[in-house]
Amino acid sequence: MELSTAAKEAEGISLQLLVDNHSNRVLYAETGKAFVDLLFGFLQIPLGSIVGILQENHMNVSGSFGRLFGSVKELEPTYFQSQTVKESLLKPEVASASLAYPLLQNFVSPKQLKYETSTSSCFGSKRAEAGKEVIGFVKEGETKFIVMDDLRVFPLSSIFLVDLLNKFNVNDISFWEVKINLEECLELVKASMKSDAVLTDVFIGNKSPRKETKIITI
Repeated sequence: MELSTAAKEAEGISLQLLVDNHSNRVLYAETGKAFVDLLFGFLQIPLGSIVGILQENHMNVSGSFGRLFGSVKELEPTYFQSQTVKESLLKPEVASASLAYPLLQNFVSPKQLKYETSTSSCFGSKRAEAGKEVIGFVKEGETKFIVMDDLRVFPLSSIFLVDLLNKFNVNDISFWEVKINLEECLELVKASMKSDAVLTDVFIGNKSPRKETKIITI
């Protein structure tokens, strides 16, 4: 399932990174509901779907899980109970609730969707609640969140930020304003499977910031 040009141009999600210029690492990201919903949505996508879409976009998954997926792909159908069973491993069913955000929709094909019929589904999705549509996982509102480099998520508060900055004890820092496109979405998934420094790996690594990235040095 190659990603279409339209999918690759999906509207990005904004977040602000606090970067330690000395160590060249992301300390944390300050963001809103959309990015947190995106991260939480990863938990609803089967590993088979994740590995498959990464490999199809030339982002091979290192380690044993990638090789396990490859074994299923290479084994002849005669070794399985049926062709349907093999397909269910390579492209498992996904609850439609996983796909509330456009970037998440790129991880599956329409054939993989298992549509929920109950409006009280426990999945975070577009669902009816008290007469209005509810989208995603965390509540709508002005609440901001802190996402750490290892993807731990905390509600933003001034006290939390002061304690966090004291803990880091850094002086040479800058803010990066970035948007998540599909490429970074895929990289986030891949990095989260093997790294404790996901945001640093995806947004800094060994590459230069994208032209549209705004950097404010403090």
